[in-house]
This record gives sequence, structure tokens and C-alpha cells, in this order.
Amino acid sequence: TRVEEGRPPAVESVASFFVSRIDVAVYKLIQEKIQQSKSATEKDQLLELLGKTAVANAKAAYLLYKKTYMSPSWDPLKKKGARPQRPLWASTSTKNPHYADLMYVDPLIGVNTVNTLPPATLNAFLDHGTVADTLESGVDKAREVLEQLKFHKIDLRKVTDALEVEGVKLFVDAYDKLLAGLRSKKESMLAVAKK
Repeated sequence: TRVEEGRPPAVESVASFFVSRIDVAVYKLIQEKIQQSKSATEKDQLLELLGKTAVANAKAAYLLYKKTYMSPSWDPLKKKGARPQRPLWASTSTKNPHYADLMYVDPLIGVNTVNTLPPATLNAFLDHGTVADTLESGVDKAREVLEQLKFHKIDLRKVTDALEVEGVKLFVDAYDKLLAGLRSKKESMLAVAKK
């Protein structure tokens, strides 16, 4: 659109994925399925999926990213200076104490990605993280995890849609709170200045 309108196409942007929140949401769904199941085999299969959805989803998203930005259809825009939108991995701290502290960091390192690390996760990575291009390894296993979710009728699209709505609301609420704080500060400063 920018090229068609004669505007510079070199826009920097990211697509944020709130990684650990996916596993938190799917964890609840898996637990419900386990409680409802009468099959020991099915319960074992569901238990195997715990804590694996978020990384599998991120790896699948990265493959779509590469397919889009490495395809010949991207070349004309690239030649005009367009830049790809990069995946950004957010919410990368581990929420479940039974999971490894870097489970949302070590497997998601790849070209043209951004990872936002909270201080504790950054310190853990500096202490014992793996510096390697890991994002495209284990892709077959990631596909298998996503297929197993479908097999067990766990709708990942429904999960991510709900998380998107929730995430936007959290950002809006935080922004509104920030603006209210700034207004309050401004009013108090104006009141002091008038005295």
C-alpha cells in the first residue's frame, strides 16, 4: 500500500507473540480433557502435550514468516526498500515452576527475531542460556504437537484469538492508566504553578 501511494516502504515493525500465555491457557484445556477422559492412553498423550504448545506455535509462525518474506513475491517490495515485519517473542518468563526457566528463550533464537526478556529471565540466560540459532530445529516435533492438539480437539485458534483480545485490553488499560496518571500530574503541577 505504501509503495502504491508513493510513500517510503521502509517501516520497522514487529508481530508480538505472547509465548508463555499460550501454554498457560492450553494447560487449563489439557487438564480439563484429562479429567474428562476415561482412557489411560489418552491421558498419557495429553500429559505429553503440557508445556509444548507455545514453542511449537512460535516455530510454526516463524516458518510462515520465512515463507512470506523469502518468497519471490516479496522481492519487488524488498528492492524498493521494504523491510519484513519481525516476530517478537514476548511473555518469555516461565510461569510454571515445574518448567525450565529458559524454555521460551533457548528454542526461539533465530534470524530477524526479537525476544523481550524480563530481568530474571535475562539473568538466567546470561548464566546458562544457549547462544545458537535454534528456531528451525525441532520443527517436525512442533508440527506433531500441533497435530496432537487438533486430534484431541484443542482449538489453538480459539486460544490465540482469546489471548489477542485479552492482550489488547491489557495494553489499552495500561495506556489509559498512564494517561490518567499524566493528567493528574499535570493538574497538580498547574495548581502549584498558580499559587
